[in-house]
This record gives sequence, C-alpha cells and structure tokens, in this order.
Amino acid sequence: HSGRPAGSDSLSADSILFTTPGDVSLLSAGSLRAVNSLTILSQGGNINLASGSVLDAGTDLRLYALGSLDGAGASVAAGGAVAIGLGSAGDILLGNLTSGGLLDQADASGNALGTGGIAIGGDFAVSGQLSIGAGSGTISAASIVIGTLLADSQSLTASSGGIRVGNAALTGLLQLRALNGLAQLTGQVTAGSIDIAAAGIASNGLGALTGDLLLQSGTSLTVTNAQAAGAIGMIASTGGLTIGNAIAGGNLSLTGLGISAQRLGAGGQSLLNAGTGVLSVADIASTGAITANGAAVSLGAGGAMIIAQATATAGALTLDAGGDLSIANASATGPTTLNAGGLANITGTLGAPTIAIASGDIAIGNAAQIGSLSGTTSIGFRSVNGQQPAYIGGGDVTGAYSLSAAELARAAAGNIAIDAPSRGTATPDLIVQDLTLGAANLSGGGTLSIGTGGRLRVQGALRLTGRSGQGGLALSAGQALEIIAGPGLIDISDVNGGLAGVLSLSAPSVIAATLSALSDVAATPTLNGRELRLAQNDGLVSDAGTLRAGTIS
Repeated sequence: HSGRPAGSDSLSADSILFTTPGDVSLLSAGSLRAVNSLTILSQGGNINLASGSVLDAGTDLRLYALGSLDGAGASVAAGGAVAIGLGSAGDILLGNLTSGGLLDQADASGNALGTGGIAIGGDFAVSGQLSIGAGSGTISAASIVIGTLLADSQSLTASSGGIRVGNAALTGLLQLRALNGLAQLTGQVTAGSIDIAAAGIASNGLGALTGDLLLQSGTSLTVTNAQAAGAIGMIASTGGLTIGNAIAGGNLSLTGLGISAQRLGAGGQSLLNAGTGVLSVADIASTGAITANGAAVSLGAGGAMIIAQATATAGALTLDAGGDLSIANASATGPTTLNAGGLANITGTLGAPTIAIASGDIAIGNAAQIGSLSGTTSIGFRSVNGQQPAYIGGGDVTGAYSLSAAELARAAAGNIAIDAPSRGTATPDLIVQDLTLGAANLSGGGTLSIGTGGRLRVQGALRLTGRSGQGGLALSAGQALEIIAGPGLIDISDVNGGLAGVLSLSAPSVIAATLSALSDVAATPTLNGRELRLAQNDGLVSDAGTLRAGTIS
C-alpha cells in the first residue's frame, strides 16, 4: 500500500478475500478493487476504513464484523449486491454506499442471506450517497442517517432513535418508521409514493410522483412543500400541523391539534380537522367539497370554494372565496363572515351569533336556513357587484345581485341589514321589490336596515308585520331615496295589523311620488316648480298613504 504509485489501488485482483479473527483496518486512504467479488470477514473485531478509502467489487461485496463497520468518509461499491453483517449491537458508518442489487445481510462466513435488506442493532449512517438497485429493500437500525438516497423502493426503520434523510429519489415506495424518534427530511425527497410514521416529522420538500403521500406524527408535523399524484394524508396526533404547500391529485386529509397552511390543493375532497386548535388556510383550491373543523376556522381561496361542512366550535368562522362560494352546512360559536367574489350559494343550515355575507350574487336554497331568532343577533347581506343594481324582494333577477322575497324568508335574526355599493350613476343602485317579513324572520323589536352609498328605490310593497317596541325599518342612501307611489309602499304593523314600529328615512333627498312625478321633479330646476308638480295628483287614491308606521322619522 505505502509503495504503490500515486493514484493507483492499494490492492487489485480478480477476487479479494480477507479473513481474520481480529480487526481489519485501512489505516490511511487507499483502495481495494476486485474485478469480481470482494469479501472481508472480521470474525472477532471491527472493519475500520480510513476516510477516503474505497472498497470496490465488480460483482458482489461481502462484509462481516463482529463489532462495527467504521468507515466514516469511506466508500463501498459493488456492481452486484452489497451484503453486510454485524454482531448484535454494531454500527455501520460510511461516506458512500453503492449496491447494484438490493442490500443484503451477510453471515460470519460471508454468505448472503437473501433478506433483501440490512438489520443491525446499532446505528446506520451513510453521510454521502446511498444508491441501491432495483427491488423492494429494507434497512433497520437503532437510528438512520442518509445524505442522499437513490433506490427503487425502500423501507427505513429506526428502532430507538430517529431517521434523517437529506435528498432522496425513488421510483417506488419510500417508507419510514421512527416511532421513538424524529423523522427529518431536510432536502428534496421524491418517490412513487411516500409513507412516514414517526414520533415527530419535519420535512422540506416531499413529492409522491405516482401515488399517495401519508405522514403520521406522534407530536407536531411541519411540512414546507408536499405534492402527490394521489391522495395526501397528514396526522399530527398530539401536536399542530404547519404546512407551506400541500397539493394532492386526489383527496386531501389533514388532522392535528391546530392546522396552519399557506396553500392547499386537492383534485378530490378535502377533510381538514384541527380538533380543539385553530384552522387557518390562506389559499385552498379543492375540486371536491371541503369539510373543515376547528376551534376557529379561517379558509381563503383565490377561486371557488365548496363547503360540505364547516364548524368553528369555540370561535369565529371566516370563508373567503375569490370566486363562487357554495355552503351546504356551517356553524360557529363566534361571528361568521362569508365573502364571495361571485355567487354565494347556501343550500343547508348556517348558524352563528352574527352572520355577514358579502357576494356578487346570492342564492338561498329551498331547504336552507340562515340564522335563528334564538341564536342569531344579526345577519348582514352585502352586494359587492359594482356593475348592476342590487335587487331585494320580489322574484329572482338574473345577472345581478338578487335577494328575493322567498330567499329572505329563509333567514331569521334579531336584526337584518342589507347593503349595496354606489355605482356612481343616475340610476338606482339598490331596488326594493315586494317584500314581507314577519316575526318568524325578524324579532318583534328588531330592525330591517336597507342602505346604499348611492340611490335607493322602493318600487314594491315593503311590509313588516308583528312589530313591537322601537323595532322597524331603516332606509338610508348616500344620494337619494325614492319610494315609487302606486306599486311602492311601506307598511309597518303589529300583530293585530295596527300601525307600529319606527320607519327611519335617511338621505340627502327623500321623495315619495309616481315615476312620472319623479322624472318631472328631477328635470325641474326650481323649488317652487317642484312643489307645484308634487301637488298634482297622478290618479292615485290611497287613504292609508304610501308610508305607514307607528313613528316616521
């Protein structure tokens, strides 16, 4: 070895066999290279390889040590299979390990046992690259450390410690089991499918290229980036889930004591269960319906969002969709806020102490119920459609924000408020059609508030029945409030049909007149001319009047 030419092997031969009752050591960096097989048997000691050493076999390589294989910084490679056997509690420490076939176990005589893997009582560490041939292999040790793993399918099991893998690229299954330690995946890890269960899990980038990604942590679980062609399932049994990105081609299932995610995606359904913790997702894109549960729940989506069930057991519920928002059932013990850039479609039960719904349009299904008199103090409906006027009452109006009389009859609260934006035009921004609400929808002392920053027009019969106390109707407009006499009227009554409640009208301009008179007044520049026009009768006769309430202010 010491007299070899620089750069040449310490020993090269067709085949190499060392057998000794004691240690076998390469004391300085050198190489043993065999055209065919290479076997080293230390039947009573250790195999020690200096850093930089190389063992290279053209076919199979067999190593056995009663103690440990100590070759930190050394490289072992075989064109065939590498088989390693140790005593009961030895370690395997190498810089690089390359096996053309599956790793195998070797006995004291150098025979390969055909196990398809290595099982040792000590630690297994390959600080550089571990490359394993085709097939499904296994490594079992007290703890496992691998810099880079290249393989077909591989199962890694740490019996008492943790598993740490830097980068990995597998075509089949990567399975990790570290039930008494931490599974750390610090680099980019890809495989056909990934299945990890550990006392704790921390990962950087995970990709299941053809199958599922399953992660189960006994404590907390942190994932920077995870993608799967199939389903993604993550469980943090006694801790929280912290996720940067998780995108599944199939279903997505997340369970933890609290879930915080920046971006989630699913080609199927999404099940998000934060238990007694908070569920917070900045952006979710789920093709299928979402079931979400937590103490407080906040979900955002740049596009559409479909909710099968959302439950906030000890706080607020916030659902914010850039597109359409569809909700089958939702409930919260705190305030509920729903935002939809498109249609907000409620088909089931929505219950919370306070409810605020802002959308481009709204649909409340025949079997839906929003709020309750006993459990909801207020409901707010707000149009965010700045292109067309909003329509309240009457029948449904397509192509605009429309909250029909039938839909409003499926809402109940102490107070109800409806608001629409100003479009900056001379036409009405909010139009009230025929609408009757009674004590089943609005508490006797409650108030129905309808307002806009622009122009509000009442062109249907707006009636509140069963009123008592100071409850009633509040209409407000930033520019003008118009009640079209004839088809339009306001009537607030008690349970006996008598005048009751309070009618509050607030706007720079308030006018109750026929459409003809309204047009003429708008075209008349003088106050005197307007008074003369309003004094004319356009043929309407009504002893009760257009505005009827216990108090009008």
